[in-house]
Amino acid sequence: MYINYSKKIVYLAVPKTGSTSVLSQLIEQSDQQDQIAHSKIPYQNNPKEFYNIPEYDIKTHLNLDDALKLNVLTPEQINDFKIFGVVRNPIDRFISLAAHQLHDQTDNLDVNHLVEQYLKLMTTEKYSRLQTRLGKSQVHWLVHDNKSINCLYLYEKIEDMMSILC
Repeated sequence: MYINYSKKIVYLAVPKTGSTSVLSQLIEQSDQQDQIAHSKIPYQNNPKEFYNIPEYDIKTHLNLDDALKLNVLTPEQINDFKIFGVVRNPIDRFISLAAHQLHDQTDNLDVNHLVEQYLKLMTTEKYSRLQTRLGKSQVHWLVHDNKSINCLYLYEKIEDMMSILC
Protein backbone atom coordinates (compact mmCIF):
# COMPACT_ATOMS: atom_id res chain seq x y z
CA MET A 1 0.00 0.00 0.00
CA TYR A 2 1.10 3.50 -0.80
CA ILE A 3 -0.66 6.59 0.53
CA ASN A 4 0.05 10.16 -0.46
CA TYR A 5 -1.93 12.19 2.07
CA SER A 6 -0.94 15.46 0.42
CA LYS A 7 -2.21 14.48 -3.04
CA LYS A 8 -5.07 12.37 -1.66
CA ILE A 9 -4.20 9.14 -3.45
CA VAL A 10 -3.96 5.52 -2.33
CA TYR A 11 -2.46 2.62 -4.26
CA LEU A 12 -3.62 -0.80 -3.09
CA ALA A 13 -0.93 -3.41 -3.73
CA VAL A 14 -2.75 -6.53 -4.86
CA PRO A 15 -0.35 -9.52 -4.81
CA LYS A 16 1.04 -10.60 -8.19
CA THR A 17 -0.20 -7.57 -10.12
CA GLY A 18 3.11 -5.74 -10.51
CA SER A 19 2.80 -4.13 -7.08
CA THR A 20 6.52 -4.14 -6.18
CA SER A 21 7.40 -2.31 -9.39
CA VAL A 22 4.57 0.17 -8.95
CA LEU A 23 5.48 0.84 -5.30
CA SER A 24 9.12 1.40 -6.24
CA GLN A 25 8.16 3.96 -8.87
CA LEU A 26 5.68 5.74 -6.62
CA ILE A 27 8.19 6.05 -3.78
CA GLU A 28 10.96 7.16 -6.10
CA GLN A 29 8.82 9.81 -7.80
CA SER A 30 7.13 11.24 -4.69
CA ASP A 31 7.68 14.90 -3.92
CA GLN A 32 9.81 15.40 -0.82
CA GLN A 33 7.31 17.82 0.71
CA ASP A 34 4.44 15.32 0.41
CA GLN A 35 3.32 13.35 3.42
CA ILE A 36 3.45 9.74 2.28
CA ALA A 37 3.27 6.33 3.86
CA HIS A 38 4.14 3.09 2.16
CA SER A 39 4.83 -0.54 2.81
CA LYS A 40 8.36 -1.81 2.96
CA ILE A 41 9.42 -3.34 -0.31
CA PRO A 42 12.59 -4.92 -1.64
CA TYR A 43 14.04 -1.61 -2.72
CA GLN A 44 17.61 -0.38 -2.87
CA ASN A 45 18.29 3.14 -1.59
CA ASN A 46 14.88 3.36 0.07
CA PRO A 47 14.22 7.12 0.37
CA LYS A 48 12.05 6.66 3.49
CA GLU A 49 14.26 8.86 5.67
CA PHE A 50 13.79 11.82 3.32
CA TYR A 51 10.02 11.92 3.59
CA ASN A 52 7.46 12.90 6.19
CA ILE A 53 6.26 9.37 6.86
CA PRO A 54 4.04 8.39 9.81
CA GLU A 55 5.51 6.19 12.53
CA TYR A 56 3.53 3.08 11.63
CA ASP A 57 4.73 0.52 9.14
CA ILE A 58 2.20 -0.44 6.48
CA LYS A 59 2.07 -4.09 5.52
CA THR A 60 2.50 -4.59 1.81
CA HIS A 61 -0.89 -6.03 0.97
CA LEU A 62 -3.41 -4.17 3.10
CA ASN A 63 -6.94 -3.67 1.93
CA LEU A 64 -9.07 -0.70 2.95
CA ASP A 65 -10.67 -2.53 5.89
CA ASP A 66 -7.17 -3.27 7.24
CA ALA A 67 -6.16 0.37 6.76
CA LEU A 68 -9.19 1.50 8.77
CA LYS A 69 -8.49 -0.96 11.60
CA LEU A 70 -4.87 0.21 11.82
CA ASN A 71 -5.89 3.89 11.65
CA VAL A 72 -3.81 4.35 8.51
CA LEU A 73 -6.82 5.87 6.78
CA THR A 74 -10.08 7.33 8.07
CA PRO A 75 -13.50 6.67 6.53
CA GLU A 76 -13.52 10.29 5.36
CA GLN A 77 -10.19 9.84 3.58
CA ILE A 78 -11.40 6.67 1.89
CA ASN A 79 -14.39 8.60 0.56
CA ASP A 80 -12.31 11.63 -0.43
CA PHE A 81 -9.11 10.07 -1.86
CA LYS A 82 -8.63 8.54 -5.30
CA ILE A 83 -7.94 4.86 -4.69
CA PHE A 84 -6.02 2.97 -7.36
CA GLY A 85 -5.63 -0.75 -7.88
CA VAL A 86 -4.71 -3.26 -10.56
CA VAL A 87 -6.66 -6.35 -11.57
CA ARG A 88 -4.96 -9.22 -13.41
CA ASN A 89 -6.27 -12.20 -15.33
CA PRO A 90 -6.77 -14.78 -12.53
CA ILE A 91 -5.06 -17.59 -14.43
CA ASP A 92 -1.97 -15.48 -15.16
CA ARG A 93 -1.95 -14.29 -11.54
CA PHE A 94 -2.16 -17.88 -10.24
CA ILE A 95 0.69 -19.01 -12.50
CA SER A 96 2.77 -16.04 -11.39
CA LEU A 97 2.10 -16.85 -7.73
CA ALA A 98 2.99 -20.50 -8.25
CA ALA A 99 6.18 -19.67 -10.14
CA HIS A 100 7.18 -17.16 -7.46
CA GLN A 101 6.66 -19.62 -4.62
CA LEU A 102 8.59 -22.35 -6.46
CA HIS A 103 11.30 -19.89 -7.58
CA ASP A 104 10.63 -20.94 -11.14
CA GLN A 105 10.72 -18.99 -14.39
CA THR A 106 7.50 -18.71 -16.36
CA ASP A 107 9.31 -18.83 -19.72
CA ASN A 108 9.12 -22.21 -21.48
CA LEU A 109 7.25 -23.61 -18.52
CA ASP A 110 5.21 -26.79 -18.21
CA VAL A 111 2.23 -25.14 -16.54
CA ASN A 112 0.64 -28.43 -15.51
CA HIS A 113 3.82 -29.51 -13.72
CA LEU A 114 4.11 -26.09 -12.07
CA VAL A 115 0.53 -26.18 -10.78
CA GLU A 116 0.96 -29.74 -9.51
CA GLN A 117 4.13 -28.81 -7.59
CA TYR A 118 2.55 -25.63 -6.24
CA LEU A 119 -0.54 -27.43 -4.96
CA LYS A 120 1.66 -30.00 -3.20
CA LEU A 121 3.61 -27.19 -1.57
CA MET A 122 0.42 -25.43 -0.45
CA THR A 123 -0.74 -28.49 1.47
CA THR A 124 2.10 -28.03 3.95
CA GLU A 125 1.19 -26.03 7.06
CA LYS A 126 3.89 -23.40 6.48
CA TYR A 127 2.68 -22.52 2.99
CA SER A 128 -1.06 -22.91 3.50
CA ARG A 129 -0.99 -19.78 5.72
CA LEU A 130 0.88 -17.91 2.97
CA GLN A 131 -1.69 -19.04 0.41
CA THR A 132 -4.47 -17.79 2.68
CA ARG A 133 -2.99 -14.29 2.47
CA LEU A 134 -1.52 -14.05 -1.04
CA GLY A 135 -3.97 -16.30 -2.81
CA LYS A 136 -7.07 -14.37 -1.83
CA SER A 137 -9.35 -13.21 -4.58
CA GLN A 138 -8.53 -9.80 -6.03
CA VAL A 139 -11.95 -8.67 -4.82
CA HIS A 140 -10.50 -8.78 -1.27
CA TRP A 141 -8.40 -5.71 -2.10
CA LEU A 142 -10.48 -3.95 -4.71
CA VAL A 143 -13.91 -3.79 -3.04
CA HIS A 144 -14.86 -1.80 0.04
CA ASP A 145 -18.34 -1.29 1.52
CA ASN A 146 -19.81 -3.46 -1.24
CA LYS A 147 -18.52 -1.21 -4.02
CA SER A 148 -15.36 -1.29 -6.07
CA ILE A 149 -12.59 1.23 -5.56
CA ASN A 150 -12.78 4.27 -7.84
CA CYS A 151 -9.70 3.75 -10.07
CA LEU A 152 -9.29 0.20 -11.38
CA TYR A 153 -6.75 -0.65 -14.07
CA LEU A 154 -6.01 -3.83 -15.95
CA TYR A 155 -2.55 -5.31 -15.46
CA GLU A 156 -1.93 -4.82 -19.17
CA LYS A 157 -2.70 -1.08 -18.80
CA ILE A 158 -0.51 -0.42 -15.76
CA GLU A 159 1.40 2.29 -17.66
CA ASP A 160 -1.81 4.32 -17.94
CA MET A 161 -2.27 4.21 -14.19
CA MET A 162 1.37 5.17 -13.58
CA SER A 163 1.13 8.18 -15.88
CA ILE A 164 -1.72 9.49 -13.71
CA LEU A 165 -0.13 8.63 -10.34
CA CYS A 166 3.30 10.01 -11.19
